Amino acid sequence: MNLFRRRIWGDRGTWIAVLVATVAVVDAWIMRHNAPWRTYVLIIWVVIVAWLLGYTELRIGRKQIRRGRDAMFLGLAAFVGEERVDPTGERTRVWSGTAAGALAFEPEGIKWVPKFGDDEPGEISLQWSDVYSWRIGGVLPFLGRASGYLLFTLYGGRELVFAIYGVRNWRRTVREAAIVGPTLLAPEAAAAAPVEATDTAAEHFAAAPPPPAAAPEVEYEAVIGLECHVELATESKMFCGCTTTFGTAPNTQVCAVCTGQPGTLPVPNRKAIEHTLRIGMALGGTIAPTSLFHRKNYFYPDMPKNYQISQYDVPMVTGGSLEYDVNGETRRCRVHRVHLEEDTGKTRHGGEGGRIADSEHSLIDYNRAGIPLVEIVSEADLRSPDEAPAYLAELRTLLLTLGVSDVRLEEGSLRCDANISIRPKGQEEFGVKVEVKNMNSLRSVQRALAFEIERQTEEAKGGRTLIQETRHFDESSGRTIGGRTKEFSADYRYFPDPDLVPLSPPQGWLDDIRASIPELPTARRRRFVREHELRDEDARTLVDDPKLADAFEDAVRAYAGAGKPIARWYNEDLAQLGNDKGVAPQDVGVTPAHVAELQRLVDEQKVTISLAKGDVLKRVAETGQDPRSVVESSGLTQIADEGELGAVVDEVIAANPDVVERIRGGNEGPKGFLVGEVMKRTRGKANAQVVQKLLGERL
Repeated sequence: MNLFRRRIWGDRGTWIAVLVATVAVVDAWIMRHNAPWRTYVLIIWVVIVAWLLGYTELRIGRKQIRRGRDAMFLGLAAFVGEERVDPTGERTRVWSGTAAGALAFEPEGIKWVPKFGDDEPGEISLQWSDVYSWRIGGVLPFLGRASGYLLFTLYGGRELVFAIYGVRNWRRTVREAAIVGPTLLAPEAAAAAPVEATDTAAEHFAAAPPPPAAAPEVEYEAVIGLECHVELATESKMFCGCTTTFGTAPNTQVCAVCTGQPGTLPVPNRKAIEHTLRIGMALGGTIAPTSLFHRKNYFYPDMPKNYQISQYDVPMVTGGSLEYDVNGETRRCRVHRVHLEEDTGKTRHGGEGGRIADSEHSLIDYNRAGIPLVEIVSEADLRSPDEAPAYLAELRTLLLTLGVSDVRLEEGSLRCDANISIRPKGQEEFGVKVEVKNMNSLRSVQRALAFEIERQTEEAKGGRTLIQETRHFDESSGRTIGGRTKEFSADYRYFPDPDLVPLSPPQGWLDDIRASIPELPTARRRRFVREHELRDEDARTLVDDPKLADAFEDAVRAYAGAGKPIARWYNEDLAQLGNDKGVAPQDVGVTPAHVAELQRLVDEQKVTISLAKGDVLKRVAETGQDPRSVVESSGLTQIADEGELGAVVDEVIAANPDVVERIRGGNEGPKGFLVGEVMKRTRGKANAQVVQKLLGERL
């Protein structure tokens, strides 16, 4: 019923409208039929109860608990309890803490079913005969915060309070529940230590022994490993001749081979193999003398063959490492393996939010299916959310330097999955691994890992068992959402692809690839700092974009001087111009030769630095003219003649007698104002040093 969805009506407005309409209708009916006021109260009560039962998914008589839109109230139940001692002296543990589960209302009574069975209380069933009264409260709070609760009072002074939250998003929001009051036992515990029906809550707790002393809090650390999927820069797909152009119409770059038609045979892409070997060598990995392609079987609609050609136990590259800087400290992460495979198709979910849980339909674009994809799997060497984006940024720079991919996160040519677990500090054994997907930026990776570490830590401290699963990151809420339990390698039923022979790259080819590897980012960054006396951050800005670093070095060679002023042109002035145009600094239309000439004009005092970085730079970018020609043709040549500038200085002094008196009285601050006035009268062409000298002499 769309009336009660948030996108049409806000909760406050909806409730007010419903209540006002109800009162108006019932009042009109009562006046027409002269009904007594008790009937009036009864009708309103029935309407409210019917609404709660009808639109908060509370169903009396449902025989089973379902998941999804027809689910019972799902959420957290808090079991407040203690340790009991029966007459024989045997101690019985009573559950305390929180547990995820579902509350169901059945013909026989009320049932609580835990979501996970390990180390949690079992099902709790309460017969309707054990419930001597029940009432609904929290109707008014719905108007203010869209929440309410059902309160059941049980024999023995125990109360079951079930809170309903998130009515605004009742299709998608997880309901939260809390069982409070004296202990609500699991069935086996209840049998071991029954509670008399006449016991009150106060008597029950007075007889209970004091709770044991709290154990010292465990400090946990995160263990993170990354799986990076990189689409390679090739003109054709991995095993067929289809093109790999991004952004074309759906399903226009497919053929019989990449859609797995009967009778077709795959042929490996030589360029993709070469790119993979280049990545492995740059990471310092070991190249396998022979590697195999396997079939990874799974039945998802994004692979038309129902299997993916990948590598399993004999990958192309093993080992290696990558250095990266985080918070001013250099770290090293080991690489587990680098293997080559084909990409899957792209699924588009139609509906609110664009996610499968909210979709009304799904469409599949197979243009991406079959594009060469390298998977770079790190060891679990990362220990904080900040390390992951630093590692990814360094890997992206390395791949750009090698020229093997454009690594555009927004286009999906670089995608990252994170495997994360927690363990007590000092423990060697890894914890339960959770894989987080759907992270499309470096910031998303950091946010997703930070949330997941907090979530897993809370679960562990609450005594709940973590499960190996795949979770998806929701960008809007900053939370991870459970997807499916994680498969193991046996679930994919790997076996060697019978249509593809083993790969055994000749040594001569390997030598040629190794010789073609350019200077790597870490070495280049250190050389820029050493040779050009740049700051670390300036060198990093240049090297992070290999084309920008190349342009910088070309400009330094053309300038034949120090690199520091050239670096300022690229990192400051050209970067600002690029931001305005939406392009990289090296693509604004100013060549390295132009940058070198601009700096020479400043050194020769042919033009002021402000004009060179202002009007001259803009005109060079717009016209492509030589900077010296722009200066001469536009009359922007710097004025350094003392006679010409002296006349302007005298005019400025005569026009500002009050400022002059303050300066002669010992206040040097206003002197800059006079310099600015001279610059204004000369349209910025005056030599600032000459102006300072002339003002000093006259004042």
